[in-house]
Amino acid sequence: MSSINMISIVMFFLGLFTLVSANTIKFQNLDSQPREICWYPPQGYPAIHSSVIKPFDSITVGLSGRQDDTFISGIGYQFHPINAGGGEAACVQPTIVGEITFQGYQGNTYYDISAVDNCCQNNGIHYFYPHNDASAPHSGCFNFPCGGVYIKPGDPQTKITTWDTDMIVLLWNN
Repeated sequence: MSSINMISIVMFFLGLFTLVSANTIKFQNLDSQPREICWYPPQGYPAIHSSVIKPFDSITVGLSGRQDDTFISGIGYQFHPINAGGGEAACVQPTIVGEITFQGYQGNTYYDISAVDNCCQNNGIHYFYPHNDASAPHSGCFNFPCGGVYIKPGDPQTKITTWDTDMIVLLWNN
């Protein structure tokens, strides 16, 4: 096999690996309220554009390849849904928050739902879990407050997936 063919094969598999480890979050809106996702990357990192999810629909963030829709490996992001049309002021209200770091410490993806700022909000995030690993722990609960979320600093609620970089977040209003 020529070196050019070998290089082509290696490049093909590297490209395939990039598609497989896409660092995505699929948001599934399970009720009739349209929602907007507000994002909070660390200071100094590119913002992720907000996304509107229609009632009973889903969107996947991290697929477009645009800088404002791409998760940087090893960087922690926070997000939370608001009722669509709430504007920037609604994005800063205390609420239940999702937290994600793709390929963080030792290459693991870390995720959780934090109820530190608002323990009892039942309009928005309810579950957060890996898409391709049904046995992985789910962060969240049907009704807040609950024991399946991070409720105070030091809680051992951060979940880890060692290989899944495609996540799912379920949203609804109780």
